[in-house]
Amino acid sequence: QTYVRRLAMKNQQSSRALQLVMERATEHENNLLFRIFRDYTFEAANSYFGNFVIQEFIRLHPPARVAWIPRSLVGRGKSMSRGQLGCRIICRLIEHYSEQDLDAVGLLTEVFQNTPEILNLKYGHFVAETGLELGIPVHKKMIFDSIWTNVHAMARGQYSSNVVEKA
Repeated sequence: QTYVRRLAMKNQQSSRALQLVMERATEHENNLLFRIFRDYTFEAANSYFGNFVIQEFIRLHPPARVAWIPRSLVGRGKSMSRGQLGCRIICRLIEHYSEQDLDAVGLLTEVFQNTPEILNLKYGHFVAETGLELGIPVHKKMIFDSIWTNVHAMARGQYSSNVVEKA
């Protein structure tokens, strides 16, 4: 198990090899991979190469099968949405969730409660833009409300202006 986690985070080649294995894995093999990464989601999500493995879990599987990913990130949504690596995971979750995915809804509600803080961040604004485009209505409203309260300043911000354009 430790070997597989190290493989995911070692380098581009080993991470990509694991992603290819994931694409061809049986249900039983995927269940083994889920157990290996379940307690190390935050660590892998913040690894330069490991985050691609977590993104691949989200991309390949229905939200119900990978509900352990957002569940393990609850309480860390704000920090995840601010960073180069974490924002990728948050954006993938936004792309693949629905109102029925309660774990993802909870994490993303946490993220979007901090919208005013992330709008003008180098990576945070990508989360807000993705939320505007693909989020559920309640999350879109949270983003719109954050923009509207200070729209003139947001329109002039280096990164927040991109979000204002999308709105």
